Amino acid sequence: MQNLIQSVLNKDPSAAVLAQQIGSKANPELIKLAQHGDPDVRFIALGCLNETGGEGASQAFARALLDIDASVRNAGLQGLMNHPDPAVYNNLLNAYDKSDDENVKKMIPMVAANLGETVKIEDIKNRCRNEKDPEVIEGCLVALAKLGDLEAQKEFGKRLISSSGQERRKYLEYCEYISAPWLLNMLAPLLSDKEEMVFIGLDDQPQFPNYLRACDMVVELVASITGKEFSFPVGGPVNYTDQQLNEVREFLRQR
Repeated sequence: MQNLIQSVLNKDPSAAVLAQQIGSKANPELIKLAQHGDPDVRFIALGCLNETGGEGASQAFARALLDIDASVRNAGLQGLMNHPDPAVYNNLLNAYDKSDDENVKKMIPMVAANLGETVKIEDIKNRCRNEKDPEVIEGCLVALAKLGDLEAQKEFGKRLISSSGQERRKYLEYCEYISAPWLLNMLAPLLSDKEEMVFIGLDDQPQFPNYLRACDMVVELVASITGKEFSFPVGGPVNYTDQQLNEVREFLRQR
């Protein structure tokens, strides 16, 4: 345990490996370190709690949302995304109300939407209604769509279909976050989009493509959302053939 504490105090990113090995019994010490006077120590401590999870971790992440340091706030958000905990729902609402960090205000509704039945959709709507910042509005839209708001789902679909380039990549990543069957009809037309989206660049492994395309991302989303096993393996750095894309297209058509 002392090695872990010292690694955190030394601001050593490899402390996360030690934390993973020790597990949640390290949490009491890590929670103390997450309130250290040095923001770099707080950041490393939160990264360790992200590895351990368990008792007290989510409360530490929630406290971090109002930290004076942006990297610490972001570490808190990451921890909450990875460790959803209904017990901090009111903490999230409080942080949203008090924060002036646009990224925090964008992400809190998305964190909250992972909490299932704990969330009162009006809590999110009431807070988002008067927002002016486009990024915050976007986070609210994605969260409300995930929570089942039909108006938000319709607007999300419009934005997804009209998007291109890295904007489309972002919305496809939102689809992974939402992961719901209502997305499938929206995703079907994007099987024709072969625009390069995600750079892979595995120079030492020439069998892999340099980029994942939009259509490749869609195939993986369809498989993930539906649990469908296609005649070909899905996943990893691969460009799917036209025949494989047609198989997915036909599956969606017949649903």
